[in-house]
Amino acid sequence: GKIDAAVLNEAIGQLTIDRTGDTAFFPEPVSEKEQGVAFPKGSKLHAAWNEIIQRMREDGTADALWDKWCSNDASAKTVPKQDWPGANGTLDVAACSSLEPCSYMGEGGEVLGYDIETLLYAAKELDYHLDFTAVEFSEIMSMVQAGKADMGCGSILISAEREEVVDF
Repeated sequence: GKIDAAVLNEAIGQLTIDRTGDTAFFPEPVSEKEQGVAFPKGSKLHAAWNEIIQRMREDGTADALWDKWCSNDASAKTVPKQDWPGANGTLDVAACSSLEPCSYMGEGGEVLGYDIETLLYAAKELDYHLDFTAVEFSEIMSMVQAGKADMGCGSILISAEREEVVDF
């Protein structure tokens, strides 16, 4: 009861409403910005990952995952085990630790969320394993730029300024 209104992304707003029950949601967008996964400039992985993500959007997989992670069904919010060979190696991922439903820490200390499961889906197809490092949002871009992470995720809004230093 300390504020009258807040501007949130749709997923966080819906989770808040579902959990509190006494909050109103006005679905008119203030801004339409796309979110993405950050890759170092010139990354060889960038195009292949984007191809898979585009296919996931076209075949409905991305929408199904979004619905899963934005639901109140906590039992459904699990990520697949990396049970594929990982013949192409392991990639380091800087993942935000606090942006539910996209990327956040679960009660058991594992990184969960829409971004995480989406990356795992693509990693399986490309036969990579992913090693997630949970970080504060403010650390993601610098880790990717410095080569300390092969990619970064966690509700990263794509902007012209960010596109100057990373690929999405």
